[in-house]
Amino acid sequence: LPMPASVQWLMPELWLPCVTGVPLKREYLHLDMCFNLVDEHLAVSYKKGLPDDFRKMLTKHDIEVIEVDEDAIFQHGCNLQSLGEHRVMSLKRNEAVNEKLAAKGMEVIELNITEILKAGGGPHCMTFPILRG
Repeated sequence: LPMPASVQWLMPELWLPCVTGVPLKREYLHLDMCFNLVDEHLAVSYKKGLPDDFRKMLTKHDIEVIEVDEDAIFQHGCNLQSLGEHRVMSLKRNEAVNEKLAAKGMEVIELNITEILKAGGGPHCMTFPILRG
């Protein structure tokens, strides 16, 4: 796929050698709804919803993927927040994802929240800065 102009613009702005755009189905809303990196070599994802070249890049970088069903997208099963040091925040109701994360050695901090879900957000959405710069 050709790199969109917006991604080309981001590369020097973020001082990154490579930025990868990931086209998704419109109903998936954002990448963090169907993919999230939770540790250095561990991610949670609905793999079938990701483009082949992105999945190949994950394999190339030795990123193990805990797979979820498409239904998990709409339950915020991938909308997690990594805290570093093998810790991650996840919704309490995502029991299957949380069990898989724990089995991989992750400390899962389960959040029993419902109000933010009404607006369509999850743990990852709650961490965006209010003021930048």
